[in-house]
Amino acid sequence: MSLRRKIYYHLKPLLPFALRVSVRRWFAKRKLRQCQDIWPIKPGTEKPPPGWPGWPDGKQFAVVLTHDVEGPVGLQRIKPLIELEMRLGFRSCYNLIPEGSYEVTQELRDHITSRGFEVGVHDLYHDGKLFSSRKNFRQCAPRINHYLKEWGVVGFRAGFMHHNLDWIHDLHVQYDCSTFDTDPFEPQPEGVDTIFPFWVPAPGAEVRSQKSEVGSQTSGLGPPTSGPRRATSNSPTPSPRTPPYFRSLPSPA
Repeated sequence: MSLRRKIYYHLKPLLPFALRVSVRRWFAKRKLRQCQDIWPIKPGTEKPPPGWPGWPDGKQFAVVLTHDVEGPVGLQRIKPLIELEMRLGFRSCYNLIPEGSYEVTQELRDHITSRGFEVGVHDLYHDGKLFSSRKNFRQCAPRINHYLKEWGVVGFRAGFMHHNLDWIHDLHVQYDCSTFDTDPFEPQPEGVDTIFPFWVPAPGAEVRSQKSEVGSQTSGLGPPTSGPRRATSNSPTPSPRTPPYFRSLPSPA
Protein backbone atom coordinates (compact mmCIF):
# COMPACT_ATOMS: atom_id res chain seq x y z
CA MET A 1 0.00 0.00 0.00
CA SER A 2 1.31 3.44 -0.95
CA LEU A 3 2.34 5.94 1.71
CA ARG A 4 -0.38 8.34 0.53
CA ARG A 5 -3.09 5.72 1.06
CA LYS A 6 -1.68 4.79 4.47
CA ILE A 7 -1.86 8.43 5.55
CA TYR A 8 -5.38 8.80 4.19
CA TYR A 9 -6.79 5.77 6.03
CA HIS A 10 -5.06 6.88 9.21
CA LEU A 11 -6.71 10.32 9.00
CA LYS A 12 -10.03 9.17 7.52
CA PRO A 13 -11.89 8.78 10.86
CA LEU A 14 -11.07 12.43 11.63
CA LEU A 15 -12.28 13.85 8.31
CA PRO A 16 -15.91 15.01 7.88
CA PHE A 17 -17.90 12.81 5.51
CA ALA A 18 -18.87 15.79 3.30
CA LEU A 19 -15.20 16.71 2.90
CA ARG A 20 -14.24 13.17 1.92
CA VAL A 21 -17.00 13.04 -0.69
CA SER A 22 -16.02 16.41 -2.15
CA VAL A 23 -12.38 15.40 -2.47
CA ARG A 24 -13.31 12.08 -4.08
CA ARG A 25 -15.55 13.85 -6.61
CA TRP A 26 -12.73 16.24 -7.50
CA PHE A 27 -10.33 13.34 -8.05
CA ALA A 28 -12.94 11.41 -10.04
CA LYS A 29 -13.55 14.28 -12.48
CA ARG A 30 -9.83 14.70 -12.96
CA LYS A 31 -9.31 10.97 -13.43
CA LEU A 32 -12.16 10.59 -15.92
CA ARG A 33 -10.32 12.65 -18.53
CA GLN A 34 -7.35 10.30 -18.29
CA CYS A 35 -9.15 6.96 -18.57
CA GLN A 36 -12.01 7.32 -21.04
CA ASP A 37 -10.50 4.53 -23.16
CA ILE A 38 -10.78 1.95 -20.35
CA TRP A 39 -13.86 3.12 -18.45
CA PRO A 40 -16.52 1.85 -17.96
CA ILE A 41 -15.51 -0.95 -20.34
CA LYS A 42 -11.94 -1.93 -21.06
CA PRO A 43 -11.61 -3.63 -24.45
CA GLY A 44 -10.50 -7.23 -24.13
CA THR A 45 -11.86 -7.94 -20.66
CA GLU A 46 -14.86 -9.71 -22.21
CA LYS A 47 -12.69 -12.29 -24.00
CA PRO A 48 -12.73 -15.79 -22.45
CA PRO A 49 -9.38 -16.98 -21.10
CA PRO A 50 -7.45 -19.68 -22.99
CA GLY A 51 -9.12 -23.08 -22.71
CA TRP A 52 -12.40 -21.67 -21.42
CA PRO A 53 -15.01 -24.44 -22.00
CA GLY A 54 -18.07 -22.28 -21.41
CA TRP A 55 -20.41 -22.00 -18.46
CA PRO A 56 -21.93 -25.21 -17.03
CA ASP A 57 -25.07 -26.63 -18.66
CA GLY A 58 -24.51 -24.60 -21.80
CA LYS A 59 -25.39 -21.28 -20.17
CA GLN A 60 -24.32 -18.14 -22.03
CA PHE A 61 -23.33 -16.06 -19.02
CA ALA A 62 -23.35 -15.87 -15.23
CA VAL A 63 -24.43 -13.05 -12.93
CA VAL A 64 -23.20 -12.78 -9.34
CA LEU A 65 -25.08 -10.41 -7.03
CA THR A 66 -23.26 -9.21 -3.90
CA HIS A 67 -23.94 -6.58 -1.24
CA ASP A 68 -21.22 -5.11 0.98
CA VAL A 69 -22.90 -4.08 4.23
CA GLU A 70 -20.71 -1.25 5.49
CA GLY A 71 -22.71 0.33 8.31
CA PRO A 72 -25.77 0.16 10.59
CA VAL A 73 -28.03 1.73 7.95
CA GLY A 74 -27.09 -0.97 5.47
CA LEU A 75 -27.66 -3.61 8.13
CA GLN A 76 -31.24 -2.41 8.60
CA ARG A 77 -31.88 -2.74 4.88
CA ILE A 78 -30.83 -6.38 4.56
CA LYS A 79 -34.18 -7.99 5.37
CA PRO A 80 -36.31 -5.71 3.12
CA LEU A 81 -33.81 -6.18 0.29
CA ILE A 82 -33.94 -9.95 0.72
CA GLU A 83 -37.71 -9.86 0.37
CA LEU A 84 -37.42 -7.76 -2.79
CA GLU A 85 -34.83 -10.09 -4.32
CA MET A 86 -36.95 -13.15 -3.50
CA ARG A 87 -39.96 -11.61 -5.25
CA LEU A 88 -37.81 -11.04 -8.32
CA GLY A 89 -36.36 -14.55 -8.23
CA PHE A 90 -32.81 -13.51 -7.30
CA ARG A 91 -30.39 -14.83 -4.72
CA SER A 92 -27.30 -12.94 -3.63
CA CYS A 93 -24.42 -12.82 -1.16
CA TYR A 94 -24.32 -10.42 1.78
CA ASN A 95 -20.77 -9.58 2.84
CA LEU A 96 -20.71 -8.65 6.54
CA ILE A 97 -17.96 -6.91 8.53
CA PRO A 98 -17.01 -9.07 11.55
CA GLU A 99 -15.63 -6.31 13.79
CA GLY A 100 -17.07 -3.13 12.31
CA SER A 101 -19.66 -0.58 13.40
CA TYR A 102 -22.47 -3.12 13.86
CA GLU A 103 -23.03 -6.52 15.42
CA VAL A 104 -23.38 -9.58 13.20
CA THR A 105 -25.76 -11.89 15.05
CA GLN A 106 -26.44 -15.57 14.51
CA GLU A 107 -30.10 -14.67 13.99
CA LEU A 108 -29.21 -12.39 11.07
CA ARG A 109 -26.93 -14.95 9.44
CA ASP A 110 -29.61 -17.63 9.80
CA HIS A 111 -32.20 -15.26 8.33
CA ILE A 112 -29.99 -14.77 5.28
CA THR A 113 -28.96 -18.37 4.67
CA SER A 114 -32.34 -19.97 5.45
CA ARG A 115 -33.78 -18.10 2.47
CA GLY A 116 -31.17 -19.41 0.07
CA PHE A 117 -28.81 -16.44 0.24
CA GLU A 118 -25.12 -16.50 1.10
CA VAL A 119 -23.03 -14.78 3.76
CA GLY A 120 -19.45 -13.68 3.13
CA VAL A 121 -16.78 -12.14 5.34
CA HIS A 122 -16.12 -8.52 4.42
CA ASP A 123 -12.66 -7.50 5.62
CA LEU A 124 -12.13 -7.49 9.41
CA TYR A 125 -12.54 -3.89 10.59
CA HIS A 126 -13.18 -2.24 7.19
CA ASP A 127 -10.78 0.56 8.07
CA GLY A 128 -8.64 0.39 4.93
CA LYS A 129 -5.62 -0.92 6.82
CA LEU A 130 -5.87 -4.67 6.22
CA PHE A 131 -3.30 -4.62 3.41
CA SER A 132 -1.16 -1.83 4.89
CA SER A 133 1.69 -4.30 5.38
CA ARG A 134 2.44 -8.00 5.19
CA LYS A 135 2.87 -8.07 8.95
CA ASN A 136 -0.53 -6.50 9.58
CA PHE A 137 -2.27 -8.91 7.20
CA ARG A 138 -0.66 -11.90 8.93
CA GLN A 139 -1.87 -10.55 12.29
CA CYS A 140 -5.44 -10.10 11.02
CA ALA A 141 -5.66 -13.40 9.13
CA PRO A 142 -6.32 -15.60 12.22
CA ARG A 143 -9.25 -13.38 13.24
CA ILE A 144 -10.69 -13.50 9.73
CA ASN A 145 -10.27 -17.29 9.66
CA HIS A 146 -12.03 -17.45 13.03
CA TYR A 147 -15.11 -15.77 11.58
CA LEU A 148 -14.97 -17.86 8.41
CA LYS A 149 -15.15 -20.96 10.61
CA GLU A 150 -17.65 -19.61 13.15
CA TRP A 151 -20.01 -18.39 10.44
CA GLY A 152 -19.47 -21.46 8.24
CA VAL A 153 -18.69 -19.41 5.13
CA VAL A 154 -16.17 -19.78 2.32
CA GLY A 155 -16.01 -16.39 0.58
CA PHE A 156 -14.17 -13.15 1.32
CA ARG A 157 -14.06 -9.57 0.05
CA ALA A 158 -11.68 -6.93 1.34
CA GLY A 159 -12.80 -3.43 2.18
CA PHE A 160 -12.38 -0.83 -0.58
CA MET A 161 -11.53 -3.64 -3.03
CA HIS A 162 -7.94 -3.73 -1.76
CA HIS A 163 -6.21 -6.91 -2.81
CA ASN A 164 -2.98 -8.86 -2.86
CA LEU A 165 -3.76 -12.29 -4.23
CA ASP A 166 -0.55 -13.81 -2.85
CA TRP A 167 -1.49 -12.83 0.72
CA ILE A 168 -5.07 -14.12 0.41
CA HIS A 169 -3.65 -17.65 0.68
CA ASP A 170 -3.37 -16.98 4.43
CA LEU A 171 -7.19 -17.18 4.54
CA HIS A 172 -9.18 -20.42 4.56
CA VAL A 173 -11.44 -19.44 1.68
CA GLN A 174 -12.65 -21.06 -1.50
CA TYR A 175 -13.10 -17.77 -3.32
CA ASP A 176 -12.21 -14.10 -3.09
CA CYS A 177 -14.16 -11.18 -4.61
CA SER A 178 -11.69 -8.35 -4.04
CA THR A 179 -10.65 -7.86 -7.67
CA PHE A 180 -12.34 -6.23 -10.65
CA ASP A 181 -11.84 -6.07 -14.41
CA THR A 182 -11.19 -2.33 -14.62
CA ASP A 183 -11.99 0.52 -12.26
CA PRO A 184 -9.54 3.43 -12.24
CA PHE A 185 -11.58 5.16 -9.53
CA GLU A 186 -10.87 2.55 -6.87
CA PRO A 187 -8.21 3.31 -4.22
CA GLN A 188 -6.18 0.44 -5.68
CA PRO A 189 -6.97 0.87 -9.37
CA GLU A 190 -5.03 -2.07 -10.77
CA GLY A 191 -7.58 -4.41 -12.40
CA VAL A 192 -7.17 -8.01 -13.51
CA ASP A 193 -8.38 -7.28 -17.08
CA THR A 194 -11.03 -10.01 -17.16
CA ILE A 195 -14.64 -10.49 -16.12
CA PHE A 196 -14.12 -14.25 -15.84
CA PRO A 197 -13.27 -16.19 -12.65
CA PHE A 198 -9.75 -17.53 -12.47
CA TRP A 199 -7.71 -19.79 -10.23
CA VAL A 200 -4.94 -18.31 -8.05
CA PRO A 201 -2.33 -20.93 -7.15
CA ALA A 202 -0.28 -20.71 -4.00
CA PRO A 203 3.48 -20.38 -4.45
CA GLY A 204 4.84 -23.73 -5.57
CA ALA A 205 1.43 -25.22 -6.38
CA GLU A 206 1.01 -27.14 -9.62
CA VAL A 207 -0.71 -25.05 -12.29
CA ARG A 208 -4.28 -26.17 -12.91
CA SER A 209 -5.87 -26.59 -16.30
CA GLN A 210 -8.59 -23.99 -16.79
CA LYS A 211 -10.29 -26.21 -19.34
CA SER A 212 -10.42 -29.38 -17.29
CA GLU A 213 -11.26 -27.75 -13.97
CA VAL A 214 -13.97 -25.34 -15.05
CA GLY A 215 -15.52 -27.91 -17.34
CA SER A 216 -15.96 -30.33 -14.46
CA GLN A 217 -18.05 -27.97 -12.36
CA THR A 218 -21.51 -29.06 -11.35
CA SER A 219 -22.74 -25.53 -10.70
CA GLY A 220 -22.00 -21.97 -11.68
CA LEU A 221 -18.96 -20.89 -9.69
CA GLY A 222 -18.28 -23.73 -7.28
CA PRO A 223 -15.07 -25.70 -6.99
CA PRO A 224 -14.56 -28.56 -9.48
CA THR A 225 -16.06 -31.91 -8.62
CA SER A 226 -12.59 -33.43 -8.39
CA GLY A 227 -11.83 -31.20 -5.37
CA PRO A 228 -13.87 -30.19 -2.34
CA ARG A 229 -17.59 -30.11 -2.94
CA ARG A 230 -19.24 -26.74 -3.42
CA ALA A 231 -19.72 -25.06 -0.05
CA THR A 232 -22.42 -22.50 0.63
CA SER A 233 -22.82 -20.14 3.54
CA ASN A 234 -24.53 -22.77 5.67
CA SER A 235 -22.41 -25.74 4.60
CA PRO A 236 -20.06 -27.53 6.99
CA THR A 237 -16.88 -25.58 7.60
CA PRO A 238 -14.10 -26.43 5.13
CA SER A 239 -10.87 -27.97 6.32
CA PRO A 240 -8.92 -25.37 8.35
CA ARG A 241 -5.85 -25.41 6.14
CA THR A 242 -4.75 -23.09 3.42
CA PRO A 243 -5.83 -24.66 0.10
CA PRO A 244 -3.34 -24.73 -2.78
CA TYR A 245 -5.82 -22.73 -4.85
CA PHE A 246 -8.66 -20.30 -4.40
CA ARG A 247 -10.89 -18.81 -7.04
CA SER A 248 -10.93 -15.07 -7.70
CA LEU A 249 -14.23 -13.69 -8.95
CA PRO A 250 -13.67 -10.28 -10.55
CA SER A 251 -16.46 -7.77 -9.99
CA PRO A 252 -17.28 -6.15 -13.36
CA ALA A 253 -17.21 -2.38 -13.20
